[in-house]
Amino acid sequence: MSIKSVILCVGFLSIASSRADLIYYRAILNSAEIVPTAAALGLPASNASGIFNLTLDTVAETFTATAELNDMQGIYRPCFLPQSICSGAHLHLGALGAATPTHVFNTRDSDWTNAAGNQDPAAGNWSYSATNPFFINLSFSQVITELDTGNVYLNVHSDYMPTGEIRGQVYLVPEPRVTGFLLIGGLWTLFLRKHLFRLRLKSA
Repeated sequence: MSIKSVILCVGFLSIASSRADLIYYRAILNSAEIVPTAAALGLPASNASGIFNLTLDTVAETFTATAELNDMQGIYRPCFLPQSICSGAHLHLGALGAATPTHVFNTRDSDWTNAAGNQDPAAGNWSYSATNPFFINLSFSQVITELDTGNVYLNVHSDYMPTGEIRGQVYLVPEPRVTGFLLIGGLWTLFLRKHLFRLRLKSA
């Protein structure tokens, strides 16, 4: 086996082992991804923005999630059934540009706070932090598959836009140690190529 093959095999083994415990995902939230759009509802577009981070523990089968939302124009409203009048924040199954009723999980209302740390946030900045041991509608492995293919989005509802004021598609984030390893492996491969090229020149 060549040195290059060894490097590639070690790299793949490193990636596989890293996915055996924690997997990281992130969504950049804005009003541009909302479906239907504010314009379609006859409303000015929201200036809200935010970021959502999700960490899955594949051993304990739990997730830890955080979110920071800025400049929300509406007031957060808890989620009550039926879903047709539901406000709150949820992860949905669906591709970019699609709107679906299928929830991956619902956030707990008590985990959302405003800038002062109070629940039921008013317009402005909202924060979310929670660890939940379960998902709804899908098994844990199915959730990972959907997340890895970019088929999950976070939708945050408010009284300003009950269908969703801010939204973002959730994507896989490479683990830092894997990214660093691949970078080192790539640099090492370039070094070997350069070294072998020089040896060939000398032997020619």
